[in-house]
Amino acid sequence: MKYVLDIESNTDMKTIRICGLYCIDTGEYEFDMPTTVESTFNRIFKEGDVVYTWNGARFDLPVINKGAFDIEKFFKKRGVRHVDLMI
Repeated sequence: MKYVLDIESNTDMKTIRICGLYCIDTGEYEFDMPTTVESTFNRIFKEGDVVYTWNGARFDLPVINKGAFDIEKFFKKRGVRHVDLMI
């Protein structure tokens, strides 16, 4: 499956909110998800999925990593590929 991920953060980047996760293949859209990204991502992402972000390599993923969830390690373990559309 292919997904587009969008998050927002306050100015000190300590609080994040997942604004949206859109599945390109099914057209399903989840928004305003709780910040318990680990449980949400465990439920959604499977081996070989692709996640697209806009500036995610410099913003979204590092901000999520500052929390209690290491998203880069999670993606690597699951075989999920990240594509930053801004780079």
